[in-house]
Amino acid sequence: MKLLALVLLATGCDWSLNRMIDQPRCEPGKRAPWLPDKRCDQHAPAGTVMWRSSAAAVPEPAATRASILRGRDRFARFCAPCHGTLGNGASVTARDMSLRKPPSLLTPAVAAFSDQRIFDVISGGYGFMPAYSYQLPPEDRWAVVQFLRVLATSQAFPVAQLPAERRKEAEVWLR
Repeated sequence: MKLLALVLLATGCDWSLNRMIDQPRCEPGKRAPWLPDKRCDQHAPAGTVMWRSSAAAVPEPAATRASILRGRDRFARFCAPCHGTLGNGASVTARDMSLRKPPSLLTPAVAAFSDQRIFDVISGGYGFMPAYSYQLPPEDRWAVVQFLRVLATSQAFPVAQLPAERRKEAEVWLR
């Protein structure tokens, strides 16, 4: 009798392991029959308190020598282990990644990103890259963005155009 009850109970349950994934949801610009006005684009109810600050709410500070140096330090600690010290995606960690290697941050596609988009990627992560919003305060994330712009410019600058003493110094670093 108990076995029969268990069988009846088990057959009446939904055993799908994807219930949380496979459920109706709203996409922006679409219609949803279960909402009162049938639109997915809804405004938050009056009195709603935002629980997470928006990246757009954090203004980009002016680039200074101090902020760029701070960005270089934060880049070396958090970004360079995967993206490489030059931002070209060449690092010991990247060499051992088999699924997807970190991209070069010096490509034209990445250079075309807005500062806000780079900030958002650092904040929220992308692909296998984790979010760094908990480890880096907004000021440090903006400093990393500023350093990335300087790094990309420096990598594109021809060494031959440097003054002789600076060229000798740069060639030591490029070996």
